[in-house]
Amino acid sequence: MHAAPPARAALAALAVLLVACDPDPSTSNRPEAVDARRLVEAPTAEADFLEALGYVEGSVDPQAEKRGVLLHDADRAWPGVNLYYSRTQQQAQLIDMEGAVLHTWAADTAAPWQHVHLDPTTGDILVLMKDVGLVAFDRRGVEQWRWEGRAHHDLWVADDGVIHLLARYARVMPDRHPTIELLDDKVVRLSPTGQVLAEWSVLQALAASPYAFLLPDLSDIKRKKKRKRADLDILHTNHVEVFDGSLASVHPRYAAGNVLLSMRNIHTVMILNGETHAVEWIWGPSNLTFQHHPTVLDDGHMLIFNNGTARSEVVELDPDAGRVTWRYQDGDDFFSRTRGSAYRLPNGNTLITESDTGYVLEVTPGGETVWEFANPDVQADGTRGAIWRMTRYPEEALSFLAAP
Repeated sequence: MHAAPPARAALAALAVLLVACDPDPSTSNRPEAVDARRLVEAPTAEADFLEALGYVEGSVDPQAEKRGVLLHDADRAWPGVNLYYSRTQQQAQLIDMEGAVLHTWAADTAAPWQHVHLDPTTGDILVLMKDVGLVAFDRRGVEQWRWEGRAHHDLWVADDGVIHLLARYARVMPDRHPTIELLDDKVVRLSPTGQVLAEWSVLQALAASPYAFLLPDLSDIKRKKKRKRADLDILHTNHVEVFDGSLASVHPRYAAGNVLLSMRNIHTVMILNGETHAVEWIWGPSNLTFQHHPTVLDDGHMLIFNNGTARSEVVELDPDAGRVTWRYQDGDDFFSRTRGSAYRLPNGNTLITESDTGYVLEVTPGGETVWEFANPDVQADGTRGAIWRMTRYPEEALSFLAAP
């Protein structure tokens, strides 16, 4: 495939919790609460685990000459149009299966674009800039509205246009630590034009649940003097999705309004009741490591990018059995330390974004690569820009491309 970036030491070993979280915690072997002092003082980690994670802009690629589409097996790849955006740029692009650019959105914004959501009918986009806010642009790149705040990672747009956005606020939470500010991840509901409708705390929802034992013990942590800002990032929530109810017949946990979340720093994927925020389902500790982008498949299974600490994998989970039914691995050649994405395509293939390296691949159920893309955004030193996520659309769904 491509050369892997040099492996880095793990940020820290989160004392992998010896529990496969059962929906009924009374039947689980519940571990002791994690002692965060061990994490902060771990000699291999330099205490960075719980501090707000900085994302790299890319990775130095020894094969930096690679650009664009490297492989296209037209007989086996699922045809469509691909949306992607480079971590170092303030633009997003639509490309066809051969890499030709079909449309570009670009604007001079306050920060690079972390995540872009496309309305395939109108061509309007929502641009999330980490810790800066959310900006809406039309298909020509003209700003429509903006919301300012510490947005991060991900958002979800419901059928009615309501936006569910991840944001975080640094504040002292005395029940967690008496003096040090913690990052409180929240889900912010915005109207289709950016007005705040509601917000609620992911941390408080988990703390009020029977699974509060997953939260680390922070009581004796002291702020590092060398850090000007050391917000403790307990959860590092990196994905939000709101169910439309179309899979409620598969299982009640997928009822309309329920919320799917991924919390990287406690290696946990969780579904909350959309109204009460009670935990409907939870899984991950001892099975996942720093995961990203869980998505629910048509049969109720779940696809997850499992980052790992030295090599990554994509797993398909049967939530009822708590069992992995499919996985994609490629040894040391497949590793994204801080990001990653995976979509199941209509033909059964899986579109995988190996984010930190700037590569995207489509693999068959048997693990064969039938399409591969290398981000052409490469700097003079060979650093290839990271890609947060690539999304593939059927071309007929992008009706705005035919508009004048």
